Amino acid sequence: MYLLSSSQRYHFKLIDLKGRAPKKNSCPYPFQAALIDGRIAISAARHPRKDDMAGKKYATGNTYKRTLKDGTTVYDAVAYYGRDANGKPIRRWARGFGREADADHELARMKVDPTWRPSDGSSVAELVAAYIEQLAGQGKELTTLNRYRGLLARNIAPFIGKINACGLRGDQLDKFYAKLLREGARPGRPLSGTSVRHVHQLLNSTYSWALRKRLVTFSPTLEADPPSRMKVGGRAAKLTEARSIIMAMKGHRMEAPMLLAMATGMRRGEVAALRADHIDAEAGIIRVCESLANGGVGKVYVKTTKSGRAREVPINDMAKSALHIARVSRAKWKLAAGEAWVDSGYLFTDELGRRLHPNTLTDAFRRLCEPLGMQYRLHDMRHTAATFMLHAGKSINTVQQILGHAAASTTVNIYGHVLEGAKPDAMAALDRMLRGEAR
Repeated sequence: MYLLSSSQRYHFKLIDLKGRAPKKNSCPYPFQAALIDGRIAISAARHPRKDDMAGKKYATGNTYKRTLKDGTTVYDAVAYYGRDANGKPIRRWARGFGREADADHELARMKVDPTWRPSDGSSVAELVAAYIEQLAGQGKELTTLNRYRGLLARNIAPFIGKINACGLRGDQLDKFYAKLLREGARPGRPLSGTSVRHVHQLLNSTYSWALRKRLVTFSPTLEADPPSRMKVGGRAAKLTEARSIIMAMKGHRMEAPMLLAMATGMRRGEVAALRADHIDAEAGIIRVCESLANGGVGKVYVKTTKSGRAREVPINDMAKSALHIARVSRAKWKLAAGEAWVDSGYLFTDELGRRLHPNTLTDAFRRLCEPLGMQYRLHDMRHTAATFMLHAGKSINTVQQILGHAAASTTVNIYGHVLEGAKPDAMAALDRMLRGEAR
């Protein structure tokens, strides 16, 4: 039994595993070999010439050493597959190995890998677009797809979109992220660390998918240093501000849905998606099982809640008032509209019975707050509801179930600062109990 051992490029000597003296290699042409999936793969093809390497399964190649910004030394491997129809070299890179031996092993593997096909020269923008379309085919939510397409059009395509997908480097991504933080996609509109992180996550997901599909051989996102997320807690209104907003709502055509959002902490899309059969007056609960989402310019579509699970929200007195106002308003508008009335089946509608676009509630609430000198969003009222419940001593699990967070950890991460203020009261209560004093 003999084992092939490389002594120089394309030349191997035979080592006798039984202890006999090595025999000279008498092969008339050079071998290429690599350990693939536990087996030794050997190619007996002749050394390819530059004029006929394109399209062959075998190649030449080299390894290179380089130093990263943090001083770490890594090794890259590159295989040469000749030239394409335009005369450009066809290369395949494998980057970032910690040991030279690992880079050499990968190079040997690339040389005999029959499954690899040369890149079609796709750009970064084309690769990201292909990944997004692949997600669309898998049924990804439209809101997510639109957000990804927006990131591609606004941030990725104008700056790094034309770079060859196989040639993008980590240092180029670092410069790209720095530019977005400093200037943004538009002059004078710098992006936050969280927004830049979203761009990085899209690129990282794209290259992870491309690696699995063997469209690229390396992900430059592994070498990049994206900025950290900005940890921002929910912005909640003060009690006096919340009461002023409720007073200002009276008589507003969108009073009912905005009031219900404040009374229950429901998301705007969940409020807009409510139907009459979602209200159980006898049990005193609202079944939140759907949400209306922005599907593009003037378009909405029905989807599941953000957590993907239905929940039940108790109806308090303010919520009862909101539901009563909705019924009265809808009856009045139906009478005024006559034959133009559309029976959409939704609890909250416009004056013609059509379902509400979530942006309608957002815009109405913003215009309501401006004369009051406040700059709150309707979603801030969700944070306000959560903050008031926690200040009232309600448990994290209770608030999580009402808000519809997928896990209690989400509630803690967003509203942890509220719980910090409860520490002195908790310690004082513990002290009274240990001393045997009255509660």
